[in-house]
Amino acid sequence: MFLLSSSSLLTEERIEECCQGLKLYVYRQVSGAGNKNSLVICDYIRAVKRETDLSNNYRRSIIGILSRLSRFHKSKGFESMKQEDITRFMDSYRRPEDEDPMHKWIGTYNITVIVRLTKFFKWLYHPQEDPKQRPKPAVLKNIGRLKRREQSTYKPSDLWTEQDDELFLRYYPSKRLKCYHIVAKDTSCRPHEITKLKIGDIQFRQNADGTHYAEAIAFKWTF
Repeated sequence: MFLLSSSSLLTEERIEECCQGLKLYVYRQVSGAGNKNSLVICDYIRAVKRETDLSNNYRRSIIGILSRLSRFHKSKGFESMKQEDITRFMDSYRRPEDEDPMHKWIGTYNITVIVRLTKFFKWLYHPQEDPKQRPKPAVLKNIGRLKRREQSTYKPSDLWTEQDDELFLRYYPSKRLKCYHIVAKDTSCRPHEITKLKIGDIQFRQNADGTHYAEAIAFKWTF
């Protein structure tokens, strides 16, 4: 029988708090980041919870990126990483032209990697500063977003036509999914924005010709 030390028990408790409500694989991601980096990830998640209304999706995304960064450099301490370490990690997201002709990897690179890592390293080097006032650390100097030639990764043929919508709404049996589809189309909201809507956020209106429509209020924006 093996007994865990008090420090090991504390680490386990911290990781459980960090991953509370998420699936087991997220817990394993944090545990696999190495003891020191695991605790840093836990501290950062706790800090973000204090500073913002942290959703499970955002928390899972942060944990995934930071855990991958740690594993990529074999659990090298975050505070010991240099600019070339960050650049090498970000380059791992690049894809060749023949594999990704629409350059979708750039969206992942810019949003998931640049945004997440920038906020993290600002906190790591300046945890006591106001989140909006934290300066960009030297480790991220001259590292910025990439521009993509395409305005969108979607082709016109990827989008449904009005005829497609009409067929779906006429024959699909689930009223719930038909409602979701039309709300998504009319508002252009992301799935998690729609699923967070409350009954009071949907306001039904009537046109002068008697036809009905609904307005969805999401994040104080009216569509």
